[in-house]
Amino acid sequence: MIRSTRSRHILSPCASEKSPAAGPTAQTIRFYERTPLLPPPQRTPNGYRTYDEQTLTRLRFIRNGQGAGLTLLEITAIIDLRGTGATPCAHVSELLSAKGTSVNKCFD
Repeated sequence: MIRSTRSRHILSPCASEKSPAAGPTAQTIRFYERTPLLPPPQRTPNGYRTYDEQTLTRLRFIRNGQGAGLTLLEITAIIDLRGTGATPCAHVSELLSAKGTSVNKCFD
């Protein structure tokens, strides 16, 4: 598990290594916790949030999905589909193909 610190960025386990390139800000993660994107975090006795590897993997997935042009609603749908046990590969391919088409239209 990785413990959240009061530092601004979360994905690195060491506070000294935190930087904007390290991952989403604490404020962003709190937002994801209020939505269905992330489960509520576990807490240490002193109140710090802790994130297991599965949550960190999901954070990276969200960030990569946004980088590919997916909205948070689309990412939520992918996570929900995966949660049912289905493999969302076809759904993701369709979304990305549609995104590619809309991006290409912008440049035409």
